[in-house]
Amino acid sequence: MFRRRRTRSLVLPALLTCSLVLLSPSIRAESPASAPDSLQQLLIDMERAASSQDLQSVMEHYSPDFTNSDGLDFTSLSLGLTQLWEEYDSIDYTIELQSWDRNGTDLIAETLTRVTGVRRVGARDIRLSAEIVSRQRLSGDRIVEQEILSERSQILTGANPPQVSVKLPDAVATGEMFDFDVVVDEPLGDDVLLGAVLEERVTNLTQLSDSALDIDVLPAGGIFQIGTAPDEPGDEWLSAVLIRSDGITVVTQRLRIEAGEPSAEAAP
Repeated sequence: MFRRRRTRSLVLPALLTCSLVLLSPSIRAESPASAPDSLQQLLIDMERAASSQDLQSVMEHYSPDFTNSDGLDFTSLSLGLTQLWEEYDSIDYTIELQSWDRNGTDLIAETLTRVTGVRRVGARDIRLSAEIVSRQRLSGDRIVEQEILSERSQILTGANPPQVSVKLPDAVATGEMFDFDVVVDEPLGDDVLLGAVLEERVTNLTQLSDSALDIDVLPAGGIFQIGTAPDEPGDEWLSAVLIRSDGITVVTQRLRIEAGEPSAEAAP
């Protein structure tokens, strides 16, 4: 999928982040301020339950017939949350309602979910941050379907992990070329920067897999790649790792592959 532009490609695992999301056809969005009290309270309850790692209370807000666009169902979502919470000593969720509407008797809600967490590995703290924009459909007071619209996560470790900027579109057409750039924001000085990149198809199992890490020197201050989208629609995780002597940064971002003709403005 990728070809070298200014540095060589490398590899790293993708990251599990569980979101509060749903699927819906195109809707006319209403402002959050006009949302029903029941919807506002549901999001507050889910935020509190997730931050306290109260699995039973979280799952009470999902239908037993729940499905999502990554192939998760009620059981696999519960398992994924359990595994994530076992890894992190502390984890906090905030959920912001972005827009909402009605679809018959169902409610449609688009949310921004932020997740932060810390876990200890030996003498080192691993810090997680993630943002997930999602659309959700509720029947009664339960979530029945979900679709993730955009997703980005970052893991930091060390005293001074590289601060980075990412250039990647949210979506491209099948077969379209695109840029994936991960650039260190601050001057490197005499530091040697190492890095890697990995692409993985999003499925309900991908989040739990591990991949080999093949590290190389990045003389240009970041990762600069041109990719070509697969011929089949779906979602991809693109992950990058940047390593220097005083810290490591891992960033993962979702790329939606949509059916259609490549744009005339696709990367050369």
